[in-house]
Amino acid sequence: MHQWVPNLAPDKEPILVLTAWVRIPFLSVEYFDEQFLQVIGSKIGTIRKVDNTTAYVERGKFVCMCVEVYLSKPLLLKFRRHGRVWRVQHEGLHLICFKRGKVGHKGDACPIIQNDEPETELA
Repeated sequence: MHQWVPNLAPDKEPILVLTAWVRIPFLSVEYFDEQFLQVIGSKIGTIRKVDNTTAYVERGKFVCMCVEVYLSKPLLLKFRRHGRVWRVQHEGLHLICFKRGKVGHKGDACPIIQNDEPETELA
């Protein structure tokens, strides 16, 4: 979401930011603390809300947070923490090219840029 702009032509203007729910399944419960969530959230985008179930550590099956995702940056699909790789799932983001900020195709089908999955190491 963003502020309304008069005469916006959505088919001509690239989408720069999307708000989406992000899940990290099977993340160890010791990483459910606010400091770690801020670190990983900042690698994905800007955190807007942490799910109450995650914030209060009521269920240890996954972390869930609402994040503003910047389409000008490659999408974070996984990260490494203490020798283990954790996958990041983005809910409801279909036909979005995160390499170019365009709607209509996914990054792996981008006609201009070859897709590779970035992996971030978190200390």
